[in-house]
Amino acid sequence: MSATILVGGYGPDMDGTGEGIIRLRLDDEGSLESDGLVAALPSPSWLAVDGERLYAALEGDAELSTLALAADAARLSGWDQQVEVGAGIVEVERAETAGEAVCHVALGSGVAYTSGYASGSVSRHRLRDGVAAHLDLELVLQSVGGRPRPEQDAPHAHCTLVWSDSVILVADLGSDRVVLIRPDETEEWTSLEFPPGTGPRDLLRLDDDTVLVLGELDSTVHRLRVSSDLELELLESVALPGAVDGDHAAALALHEPSGIVHIGLRGSDRIARVHLAPASVPSAARLTARDAVDGVGSWPRHVLVVDDVLLVAEQLSNAVSAYRLDPAGVAAPHPLGSVAVPSPTHLVRVDDTPWASVATRR
Repeated sequence: MSATILVGGYGPDMDGTGEGIIRLRLDDEGSLESDGLVAALPSPSWLAVDGERLYAALEGDAELSTLALAADAARLSGWDQQVEVGAGIVEVERAETAGEAVCHVALGSGVAYTSGYASGSVSRHRLRDGVAAHLDLELVLQSVGGRPRPEQDAPHAHCTLVWSDSVILVADLGSDRVVLIRPDETEEWTSLEFPPGTGPRDLLRLDDDTVLVLGELDSTVHRLRVSSDLELELLESVALPGAVDGDHAAALALHEPSGIVHIGLRGSDRIARVHLAPASVPSAARLTARDAVDGVGSWPRHVLVVDDVLLVAEQLSNAVSAYRLDPAGVAAPHPLGSVAVPSPTHLVRVDDTPWASVATRR
């Protein structure tokens, strides 16, 4: 069960205390240890890894950073703005996104998409040598108005799911919609609207090619289908157990052996559990609310399942905690361990990549 985890987080420009990307080691007993600073960057709040490339959404600066190993970067031609940001780590390019408050990055075939929360837009960057360079396309979401929550003053693109080479899905927290876009045919958009005040935040593609949608503002989770003619259909919805008024739900992490989806409840600082029945079960409904467990930290912004351990990024208590999961996907009431990490916002597993062994700075 040992694993290597990269952690993105907020720095001073986003009211955090982080210095960049941190690496953690998780051992077979579930103990966590910080392995040092991989790369010094301003508020790398979301990370994406593809082999020898590491991409970071720099939320405060609204830029997309591409990192590479120094030895590999030296072989690249045409990238003359390389900057050393770690021990043997080079930032090959830092590209402007045309968005604001860029909080998510998703990789497609030869492209990277960033989600601009404040601007309500999605930016596409073509990859050359695996490097995200100039802005290729900006897609601005349309305002629908009339939303009930103060967080919904305008469209807010929170994350992007690459559905295929020609189709993306965007969670628009500000307009209570999931929007399907064909980026190369920008007039051909369709959307699915959720009840006012839902606040779609996160998307998770399932084994049957349906999609889970997390409602941040009303603490709900939904499942939708993308039809063969690219229409969106809502299949089912459940309220998150244990949620209270004022909670802000965050992240979807599936424990596949048990079918339990874990969701952070920021505010009450719990982890909600929803059961996802196997796709083979002959029923249209797959979602059942189970329960919620109390966490030990504050503001669980991201959760990640690593085999039989649940990792929780506790943003406001500056820590990452590890909880043992039993075969039913139930988290132990007390963590196996916690490690200090400044303002953590995103966790990604990197076991079989060069980022698991590159030198760090302590």
